[in-house]
Amino acid sequence: MTAKPEWFEDIYLGHQVQAIGGTPVTEDQIIAFAEQFDPMPFHVDKTAASQSLFGGVVASGLHSLALVNPLRIKAHGPLRQLAGMGMDDLQWRRPLRPGDSLSILGECVELEAGHRPHAGIVSYQYRVLNQASETVLRHRLRFLVAKRQV
Repeated sequence: MTAKPEWFEDIYLGHQVQAIGGTPVTEDQIIAFAEQFDPMPFHVDKTAASQSLFGGVVASGLHSLALVNPLRIKAHGPLRQLAGMGMDDLQWRRPLRPGDSLSILGECVELEAGHRPHAGIVSYQYRVLNQASETVLRHRLRFLVAKRQV
């Protein structure tokens, strides 16, 4: 991967970022998150989950996405992100299971200098992988990045 940019002007189409996660997600974490935010039986009930198409407890897609955000920030390092501008093409490709750990790969697919003198919009396409390098989710994220003040 290439050096980590700090300003909008440092980013180029095709710029790639990556970060490797740390501690695997536990079943207790999956259940606790889902009880609060997505209480579907296959997220919170071990018996129901074992009889579901997943064959066991799996993380909510929202939980997977929440776990990805710190990885995205780590991947971009010192980039001066000012605000999120939206997410497109979110796809959950395979379930996040207890014991899985995540990593993220991203590539800049669009740059908009725009009409803002202080910032531009950057779009990255991300792939989130489990420890077996299987794609867990994909999404495209647009965010506002500070320009150098001239």
